[in-house]
Amino acid sequence: MHRIVGIDIGANALRAAVLQSSFRGFEFLGFHEAAIDPQAPREDGLRAALKELAKDRRLAADVVAVALPGARVATHLFTLPFVDDKRLAQTLPFEVEGAIPFDIADVVWDYQPIAQQDGKTDVLVAVAKKDDVGGLLKLLAEVGLDPRVVVPPALSYHALFEQALVRGASRDHDTNGCDALVDIGSDRTSITIVSGARLEFARISPGGVKHSLDLAIALAPAVREIRNALAAHHARSHRRALRLHLAGPLADRTDVADHLTRELGLPTTPLALDTDKLRLPPGTDVAVQAQALALAIRAQSTRSARLTLRRGPFAFTRESQELRGGITRLAAYAALLLVLFAGMSLARLRTLKNQETALDTALCDTTQRILGACEKDYRVALAKLRGHGSPTSTLPHASALDLFAEISSHLPEDVPVNLQEADVSTSTVRLKGETESFEQVDKVEAAVKRYKCFGTVSRGRVQKNPAGKIEFNLEVKYTCGATEKASG
Repeated sequence: MHRIVGIDIGANALRAAVLQSSFRGFEFLGFHEAAIDPQAPREDGLRAALKELAKDRRLAADVVAVALPGARVATHLFTLPFVDDKRLAQTLPFEVEGAIPFDIADVVWDYQPIAQQDGKTDVLVAVAKKDDVGGLLKLLAEVGLDPRVVVPPALSYHALFEQALVRGASRDHDTNGCDALVDIGSDRTSITIVSGARLEFARISPGGVKHSLDLAIALAPAVREIRNALAAHHARSHRRALRLHLAGPLADRTDVADHLTRELGLPTTPLALDTDKLRLPPGTDVAVQAQALALAIRAQSTRSARLTLRRGPFAFTRESQELRGGITRLAAYAALLLVLFAGMSLARLRTLKNQETALDTALCDTTQRILGACEKDYRVALAKLRGHGSPTSTLPHASALDLFAEISSHLPEDVPVNLQEADVSTSTVRLKGETESFEQVDKVEAAVKRYKCFGTVSRGRVQKNPAGKIEFNLEVKYTCGATEKASG
């Protein structure tokens, strides 16, 4: 499981949402907020707020997502007459260069296809100056943050619809209408338009809230930008927004929602999220904190985490560094296992060597005692022990029990034999028994002769007894010499 933090850099405050990913999705852990000193220079105030927010490891995370603040990022929609990903990647640099007022070498950009139909692809492109992206990353690095995801504010809100968290929004793609979400700040207005879970339009405009006691005058720039965005979307998709969801610092003001309803002719309500699904604490002001929450959800969602301004010189490298570190650790473990294996092999070889030395000593002692000379080669020792005239040459190679076993194993299985007497020595076996016929006596004699260590088989008296059985006597000589081992 990973800890994920989304950071909303507003004009007057920093807001952070903390999630923990799980097998079933994610678990909400909490919101954090720090005010930005309006009297301090912007960068100094932002740095101080980041340090305050990072206290007690509240921003410690495996994944960090942040939206580029203010109106420092622009979005463009292009419709290209093909759907091939390779052709998109080859064509878009020329489209982007023609749409921006400065050199493409001075910007960082990325894209995300949002719709494909009739052989055409609608592509959303986000563009920001390298100085702005680099400055933000440097500032975040001062408090130990290295965001994996950097996106336009409007794009992050799409994650809330994609996860079906927005109450009152259409869950399915509507061919007639769609939902719009607006976040009005002091220096920019963010507009996100979706149909069901599909992103259709995203724009960040510099027009925000003016400082005025008159609400209509204060909201005039934002109303103008929202109206223009809705018109641009309608011209492309031929669908109108059916409702407007208000997020950001003005979301909890009913007079703002009422004013937008009158000016735009759309029912406008504060953004409402499915708090049961998110398991948010009661009373949480989700509309104000929605940007940070949307960023965190976008960072953990594999479906919506494609576009990011961490491209080119700002590409996120911690994953590759972690991979290289993992490979290094794996190589170290493999080397350790190799050393352990070599140590075990050496230990086994030493043990075998000691056993061999012990056996050589025992063989030497035995041959010294029997032959009168030490012999450590077992083959030479065995030959000497078997040699003629040696102390062991008179030892029989087979016991009486061995010979009787050989006789028993060589009797034919199809001949009924009743052995009445057996006189077994190490050189001769005398048998007395009875069987059914004279032919069966011949079979017994032939079978015994087949064993190579049985030489002469002498037949004694053979006669029929009163019971009709044929009694026989056989004397078998054991002929294997001192250098030949008896075997079957």
